Amino acid sequence: MRNRLKQDWKAGAWSVVCFESMLVIAHLGDYQLPAGVHPVIPSGWDDLIVAIGALVIYY
Repeated sequence: MRNRLKQDWKAGAWSVVCFESMLVIAHLGDYQLPAGVHPVIPSGWDDLIVAIGALVIYY
């Protein structure tokens, strides 16, 4: 059972990395910012960063 748990953790670790990276990108991007606040990552670039990150996690 302990071996199975270790194997399951390794198989699901990518999802933790994926969710945390999406949280960081959403915080730095322009998602639901109040008026007059400029994002750290402009619109369009955040989409590109998400796509690159998804490919990195996939491969």
